[in-house]
Amino acid sequence: MSDSGQDDRRSVEASKVKEFQRRSTIVFSSVFIVVGLVMIGITTARGGGMGFVIGALFSALGAGRLRLALRRRGKP
Repeated sequence: MSDSGQDDRRSVEASKVKEFQRRSTIVFSSVFIVVGLVMIGITTARGGGMGFVIGALFSALGAGRLRLALRRRGKP
């Protein structure tokens, strides 16, 4: 039996897992941005409060993570 065939299969599986992880990170980062913006909108509609800060932090977290995920896109 050849180990190279098994290694190739593992390599393909590993790349599929990495691609799934990258796409999941992009999706969840986008969700964080949207949740933060919705929190800011709801806080504005209700007259203000801590929702501005929390919403801004959620949006910043999502945007930062999204930027990092997209920046690493071309790197191994």
